Amino acid sequence: MTLIGALSADPRSFDELARAWLRYQTEVALEDLPWTECHDVPASGPWLLLDLACLRIVAGGGAELPEDRAAFQRDEGPWNPEIPVVWINLPPDWQCVPVADGEPALLPLPVPAEPLDVRGVLFGRALAEGLARRTLDIARREPLPAERLSWDDLPWGSKPTDSQRETMSRWHALTIRVHADWLMTPREDLEGQSPRHFLHRGRNWVEHELNARELQWSNEARCPRPLDRDTFAYRYGPLGRHEVVMYFDLCRELLRAAWDRIAAEPEIGEDALTKALHEHAQWWLAEGSIGGDPMPPATIIEEERRRKPLVRTGPPLDPDCPLCRLEAEGGLGAGPTFCGFDGHQLDLDDEFAFSLCVTREEWEKQQEDYRRFNEEMEAERREREAAGEDPYAGVWKTSYVNEEALREAGLSSPWPVMGFAMRVAELIGDLKAADGSRELIESLNMAFDAYCAADGDHSLSAVAAAQLAETLEQIAAAHPPLTPKAADLQSQLAERQRQVELDFPF
Repeated sequence: MTLIGALSADPRSFDELARAWLRYQTEVALEDLPWTECHDVPASGPWLLLDLACLRIVAGGGAELPEDRAAFQRDEGPWNPEIPVVWINLPPDWQCVPVADGEPALLPLPVPAEPLDVRGVLFGRALAEGLARRTLDIARREPLPAERLSWDDLPWGSKPTDSQRETMSRWHALTIRVHADWLMTPREDLEGQSPRHFLHRGRNWVEHELNARELQWSNEARCPRPLDRDTFAYRYGPLGRHEVVMYFDLCRELLRAAWDRIAAEPEIGEDALTKALHEHAQWWLAEGSIGGDPMPPATIIEEERRRKPLVRTGPPLDPDCPLCRLEAEGGLGAGPTFCGFDGHQLDLDDEFAFSLCVTREEWEKQQEDYRRFNEEMEAERREREAAGEDPYAGVWKTSYVNEEALREAGLSSPWPVMGFAMRVAELIGDLKAADGSRELIESLNMAFDAYCAADGDHSLSAVAAAQLAETLEQIAAAHPPLTPKAADLQSQLAERQRQVELDFPF
């Protein structure tokens, strides 16, 4: 079963299988097991054949094929019944094949073929050349806006004029057009497939593989052995979600750079623009940033290609965010804090070409589900208005906390503290929007940090709770519109302290 679990590394040789085996068995090398020569299929009894050449698991003699995308525990030896030992996640090209008695178990060896280097096309000179040719073709055939302007050029929070909005919308429409055409056009160097095909072929498998590695890391308290850079799966394996998200942002970054260069040098040639975009792509991958994340895109892609879960380390991403501070200080529980990119920006343009849906049918169904949901929400809002109710009467606007679930989790769980942190984070965001003083923001963060640090200590918790309540009073006095949120937090704080009193009766 461990050998089958090692197949999730998509080994193509015995050496690669032996290295994947080390994910689970660190003390005994695969080469050291008592191997024997076997020239014929056993005459009786169950057997499994792992055919690395033809990518098949063959079962005979009544043997049961393992369930794919499952976790299995060992039957003998020390083990924890709540911790799966082996995670099985067969790669997309593998097959499970039962054979009857008398049928051949081995197929003829496949004709050797050079693997397709998809990343060499998607991230290489072909990308820069494709975007340069498309943007220049538009610039030579159609009038471009007189001003080069994007949303990033405007100060944060400023309201654009109608003219600016029209200009930015025009540039954005051109960007979408070029980006979609690049993704959807079949290419000879991709065996007649489009770039988009390879963004999603096997992506779900990579996501399941990373999830299994997160579970293994959490349960075994060690980072599973990553893929080596010379393995087939690392060099030619499918792209995962993180790499797809990085690729989307890379394309948008290159298109922004292309329009800037064309606007500055209308007579620039295709070769010069291709060279500039190719160099810019290499720079952005090595030194760029996604949403302020300290890891550059190349590092994020590298971790995923080696099947290493992303782990948040170092200082908090946003020092003013209580959730970030709580995470950085280990307040969300022991063990690594895994992080990732959901790819929400890929759906903002309502275009199938950019979405994470594999097929157009899947995307159309998703769009229909969104439409129905929005209609239901709008109908509910109208009903409340007709009944004289304020549809936005809730105090909290940007954070959602399932209070019932937090109560069921109990004080010993980190989730109640996390729910409280989400509310504090929204309040800090409101303070920033209201030009609140740095002293007040820092006082709230320090009071909340002290309260989290005192969690579990009866006397310290009472003192920290009183300090936090006093800080909330100061916020309400300085910013009256925030009084409802400050008062609600005080109420939650008092309720939590009453529960602490019950847990410490003496």
